[in-house]
Amino acid sequence: MIMLMHQWKSGPFPEATARAIVGDLWDKISFKFVSTDAGYVNPRMDEEALHKKEISEKCRESVRIRYGRSTDVVRTKEKMEKTATSVVRSDYDSDSDSCSDSDSSSASSLTEGVQGEEWGDAEKTFEEARKLFPGTKRGHNTEWTTFKKHRDYQSVVGLLVPAIKRETDTKSALRSSRTFCPEWAHFQTWINQRRWESEFEKSQNRIDAQAAATERYLEAMQNGRA
Repeated sequence: MIMLMHQWKSGPFPEATARAIVGDLWDKISFKFVSTDAGYVNPRMDEEALHKKEISEKCRESVRIRYGRSTDVVRTKEKMEKTATSVVRSDYDSDSDSCSDSDSSSASSLTEGVQGEEWGDAEKTFEEARKLFPGTKRGHNTEWTTFKKHRDYQSVVGLLVPAIKRETDTKSALRSSRTFCPEWAHFQTWINQRRWESEFEKSQNRIDAQAAATERYLEAMQNGRA
C-alpha cells in the first residue's frame, strides 16, 4: 500500500527508492509492479489514474454544457473532481485488505515513530517494555491491543520493565549455574499469562533449590571422605 501511494503521488520510481521505503519487503511485493523505462509502476494504478482523468474530463464537459463558465461552475467542477478522486482512493483502500501480514507489519513499523507522539504515558511505558523484551514479539499496535485486554492494564503497566529485567537476570544466573533455563516465551504469551507476576519467583525458586542441592552434595562428599 505504501508503494502504491508513492506511485500515486510521485509516479514511477526506481528500485533504490522502493528499498529505501520498505527495505527487504520489496523482494516480496515487487511482483505487483512492472519495470518500465521510467521506473517501476503498478499497472492497475495507471488504469485507475486514466479512469480518474476520464471522469474529470467528463465532469468538466458536463459542467460546461449545463452551466457555462461562471464562478459557480468552477466551484462545482472542483467539487466533482474531488469526489472522483475520493472514489478512486476508496477503491484502493478496500483493495489494501488483500495485502499480506508482512506488508501490514512493515507499514505499521514505518508509522510507529509518528504515532508515538500521540501515545499516552501508559502506552509509552508499554512500548519501552516491548522493546526491552528479548523474546519473540510483534508490532506495537498488536501487542498493545493484547495487553489492554487486562482490565487493570493501566495500573500494572509500570511492572513490566522491572519484571523483564528481573527475569533477564534470573535467566543469566540459571545459565551461570548450569541449571536448565527455559527460552523466553513469545511476548503475547508472556502478557496473556501475566508473567510479570510469577515468572521471576518460579525461576528464583529453581535457582535456590539447585544451590541447596549442590551444597548438600558437597557436604556429603566431605563427610564421606572423613
